[in-house]
Amino acid sequence: MTSLDPRTRRPPRPLYGWSSRPLILFASIMVVLTGIGLFGRFHRSPGPAGFPEDAAVDSARASLHGRLEIDAVGLRFGTSFDAGDPGHEPPLSPEDRVTALAAASRWMAEARSRLQLDPRVACLSAHLDLASDRLEHAEHFYREALALAPRYGEARLGLGVTLVRHAATEGDERSVRALELQAAAQFAAVHEDDRFYLPALYDRTVMLARIGRTEEARRLARRYATLDPGSEWTASLLRRVGLGGPG
Repeated sequence: MTSLDPRTRRPPRPLYGWSSRPLILFASIMVVLTGIGLFGRFHRSPGPAGFPEDAAVDSARASLHGRLEIDAVGLRFGTSFDAGDPGHEPPLSPEDRVTALAAASRWMAEARSRLQLDPRVACLSAHLDLASDRLEHAEHFYREALALAPRYGEARLGLGVTLVRHAATEGDERSVRALELQAAAQFAAVHEDDRFYLPALYDRTVMLARIGRTEEARRLARRYATLDPGSEWTASLLRRVGLGGPG
């Protein structure tokens, strides 16, 4: 039983008094952690875009003379290489195109040796492999870019087109469908705030129509038409899903 101090007739002060400071500190830490969690959940930093500042990358771009021709097998495609103005130069001959792609690929290999963690270098390398019909190499570099930057819309668009190109070489129907579904998933993963969203939406719609998901394809085609009204791409897409005129 606690004895009373004869002078005050009150219980003596405990040797270790209670303090509110640990509780305040704990609450402050919880508030900070909650804020970090909410920021990470709702804030989406933009994906990579364009080119790194590197002399080898600049040389690769110069080797292409402002062009990167890629067979997109009836899909809509685009790359950062298309951002330049090719001017009024005539198209490259097949021989010159092969030479230009080879030179650009050598320069990009040099850039990769220095910028191994830059997803843009991997993605740009993949574009060159896709243009050169090296589909396995293209897929490898696109996936490498996405491992470094999952919100990289340009790489997802490129990977989707690569998978469709791969499907075109398959003879097994189930393999073709599996690759086309994977491609549609890559197109669907491109966010609306990405500059490559419209090409990805176009291609996703085409792939859904191709695999028989007609109503979903038509719904997306109508959405595309509201985002890109009156364009040739919109007219083409509406025809492909059966919502436009013949052609």
